[in-house]
Amino acid sequence: MKNIGGSDRRVGHFETKGISQEDLAYEAGINRSYMSKLEKGASYPGLEIIAKLATVLEVEPAELLRVRG
Repeated sequence: MKNIGGSDRRVGHFETKGISQEDLAYEAGINRSYMSKLEKGASYPGLEIIAKLATVLEVEPAELLRVRG
């Protein structure tokens, strides 16, 4: 699983959907390096970015924020 916005928030959806980080960033309209920072937990996404990512991944935004243990 990959991080998004911190070590306790996991998103592995793009891996299970067979989409690369680069393609996800492109489809969501965000910079690839910013996507990398989100994945590493070095940056935190706003609600707009979360909504864009959720749309591309075809999941509810809350799914991207779900804490997994």
